[in-house]
Amino acid sequence: MRSCNELRTTLRSIDHKGYPAYKSLAGSYQFGSYSLHIDHVQGDPFASPSSLHVEVEGGAAGFPKEFYQKDCSRIALQDFLTRRLFS
Repeated sequence: MRSCNELRTTLRSIDHKGYPAYKSLAGSYQFGSYSLHIDHVQGDPFASPSSLHVEVEGGAAGFPKEFYQKDCSRIALQDFLTRRLFS
């Protein structure tokens, strides 16, 4: 896993370059208590959009274990967080 500083350096080096240059961003980056995973980078303006996800350690997130021990509780938590993010 690469560091957040490596991501910053790469972003600066490819700034104002074409879409293909951004493909080098794909991968995982550690940011202290969470990690950023760039799963897919858009290849051109007409290609499928870029996708990424963030992973946060359970203890760092601060949610009680009961919130994600059962599938129904985990899904409810995910739904809640997604709705808060997009509201």
